Amino acid sequence: MKRFVCALIIAAFIFSFGCSYQKPDTMRIAVVKGCVYSYVLAPLMGREYSQQYAFTLCDSADEAYSLLISGDVDSALLPAEYADDSGNAVAAAAVTLRNLEFVQKAKTMSDVNSLNGAELLIPYSVWESAEYSMLTRLIDAAGVSVTLTPIDDADVISALLDGSVSVATLSGSLRADALAADDTLVKSFSLQSQWTRFFDLPVAESCIFISENCLDAHASACDAFLRDCEASCSFIDTKHSKAAMLVCSYGLCGELSEAKRAIRSCTFAFLTPDGFAVSESGCSKRLQ
Repeated sequence: MKRFVCALIIAAFIFSFGCSYQKPDTMRIAVVKGCVYSYVLAPLMGREYSQQYAFTLCDSADEAYSLLISGDVDSALLPAEYADDSGNAVAAAAVTLRNLEFVQKAKTMSDVNSLNGAELLIPYSVWESAEYSMLTRLIDAAGVSVTLTPIDDADVISALLDGSVSVATLSGSLRADALAADDTLVKSFSLQSQWTRFFDLPVAESCIFISENCLDAHASACDAFLRDCEASCSFIDTKHSKAAMLVCSYGLCGELSEAKRAIRSCTFAFLTPDGFAVSESGCSKRLQ
């Protein structure tokens, strides 16, 4: 009888300890719903990662930022401008989403310098966007003369095909449609690659912030998290349909078609902290 009672006591102790115990290397991560940059975390939200990561869905970046600063979460993926006031957290890595490519009827241009004297079609979906601001700054930096012509998205492919204009800047699904429309339309170079060439550092669209306390106390878990984020970027950039299903199943987007369209329109790239910069107007601030 005594043995039975002792066994019950030990079992109860183990059970209560197991229920209250939280693995110290489990990272608490804030995720902003409805933001494309948050999609890169979807592959890490599955059951197979439940012992490593605990996610909190937020309605806004400000909410996620508040949880990070208060210590209620260990990490958050936030717009890069939060780096200016990140408190006790550091930008450990970054994700860039920009995906503007130069498409031509025939590949006669290889970089921004070869645009000199050309007319460049700009779809209205790109005109006055962040990418457009980057494009004009890049043209100024290269010192080339380019005529920028706005055009309806629906008309840009036909304009390239009839040869009236030889080059256009296209992103996402519009670029994919153009390349599928005719074999003579080809990609020449990307805005991101030329930006990196002229300004030395790529632009960070969003930053993976990690609290200093977590970095100090659980360095190995933080390293593993960043490696998983890098793999996740690669997955979502190549497995569009599967990634979109994960995004919707974990509540980051309400419509599967919307998630697919957003993922197709972006290139998700993981950037290490020694090789990126942020600012509203471009590449001006290095994060250490």
